[in-house]
Amino acid sequence: MRFGLPDGAGAWWFRYLLTNPGRDGCSTDSRGMPVQVWATRFSPNAKPQTFIQGYSTKHLELSSRGDSGFYFRAGNNEIKQNSCKGSLNVEGHEIAWDLEFRSTFRVTMSNKGWIGFSRTPHSNARFSGEVSFDG
Repeated sequence: MRFGLPDGAGAWWFRYLLTNPGRDGCSTDSRGMPVQVWATRFSPNAKPQTFIQGYSTKHLELSSRGDSGFYFRAGNNEIKQNSCKGSLNVEGHEIAWDLEFRSTFRVTMSNKGWIGFSRTPHSNARFSGEVSFDG
């Protein structure tokens, strides 16, 4: 989920990833876990900041393949057909979001199972909700 802030104060990119679910990753490194939630903050005058929280597959709830009611949940983080929410406490920062979106233009990059799956609203999307960074 990528979007710019309406006041020109930057942009956010939220990612919900499932990588290598056959292994349960490295519990001492969030970046090595099979379920990951990423929040990347783009500020106009600073380098992008990426925050990653990893989860074991035990914390994953995933809709069935081909299910029209798509969802992906890990901890307090969730993405569904027209919304996403989450909260991360990483590297001394607290990031929280609760967003809804509407778009009439959707593209599925791949429909070969979960490999390369990407379905996201495009330029005509309208967002509502809230993003909080350190309060």
